[in-house]
Amino acid sequence: MRNILLLCVLACLALVHCKNTPPPKNSPTTPTSFDDNPDDNPDAECSNDRKKKKPCPDRQATCQGGYCICKDGFSANDKGKCIKVPTLGERCDADKNNILYCAGVGVSPVCPEASGKCECQKGFEPKGKVCQFKDQNLNEKCDGDEDCGVAYSSCQNGKCTCISGFTVEKGLCKAASKCPNGDPLKDGANVKACEKKVSSGGDDNNNADGSDSSTDNCPASTHFCFSNPLVRSATGGEIGYCCPKATKGNTPVCPGGDAVKVDQCSSDAEVTDDSSAPSGNFCPALTHTCVDVSDTTLCCPVPCPGQPSFFAFEGRCYDTVAPGSPCKFELQCGRSATCDSSTKTCTCKSNYALTEGLCERQTE
Repeated sequence: MRNILLLCVLACLALVHCKNTPPPKNSPTTPTSFDDNPDDNPDAECSNDRKKKKPCPDRQATCQGGYCICKDGFSANDKGKCIKVPTLGERCDADKNNILYCAGVGVSPVCPEASGKCECQKGFEPKGKVCQFKDQNLNEKCDGDEDCGVAYSSCQNGKCTCISGFTVEKGLCKAASKCPNGDPLKDGANVKACEKKVSSGGDDNNNADGSDSSTDNCPASTHFCFSNPLVRSATGGEIGYCCPKATKGNTPVCPGGDAVKVDQCSSDAEVTDDSSAPSGNFCPALTHTCVDVSDTTLCCPVPCPGQPSFFAFEGRCYDTVAPGSPCKFELQCGRSATCDSSTKTCTCKSNYALTEGLCERQTE
């Protein structure tokens, strides 16, 4: 009887000890990451239904299509938690489970190993908390092609200079207007400028087969608009000049500048770090682009060497920026956003909403 009583006392003491002792740090009852607890994962299921409402446990996640998605400006780290995507000057290394890439206009997406902090990409410099395009004028100092802000200029001997085939005119780089066949159409004493508007396959006014179509303001029966796809108008069309329509015996020329000879020219051009010469088999994407000329495709200069995502507008180089980013005019914001006149930032147009960094059309 005494032995039984002793066993009962020992059992009670053990029970009290277990209740007062916290579980080990890595115990299955203490999740070490969001993957250990599916309810805390930003990809967990959720519902906005009033009757069966199930909100996202992470405050930086929103319910979309029945799943929790990190809000814009946030991304899931290796623990599955939505944290702010770092930008200029913020930590981006593996310490403290940071996001291992960077975001922001002009910010290099690659996290530098040496500093572990987000830095400006080539051609940009820090201005306060943002990266600003250097936008150097002709004859101003440069470290690379990406620094130059005048269209069709590159960094030569440490200064921004017009590329081959262009000459300086009123602080900009201008080229003689050459056509594949014959001479450009004249409007008085000047070459007749034109605008080509391209409708993509997803537009309502595209071709019947779903392919791209284009219209221009040149005489339809005799001329076409000879343009570089990266030289734009205020409305987004391609700017060029009117040339006689193709006939036999064409001379392949670029709509500005000199073509470089490569084995093949396609949209799958190989990017090379060399900003002054073709890569051999492909058109070098940092300095040139493939342009359709009559029945062939030429490797022609881009207006903004070193910045292949930039376009030219009124003789200078600009980048297309994301919603929420600073803008100078409408064209920078793309088709689904507008440049707010008061804040000078790109905002989604009506019937569009910001979704994962993009302005997406809202459906009823």
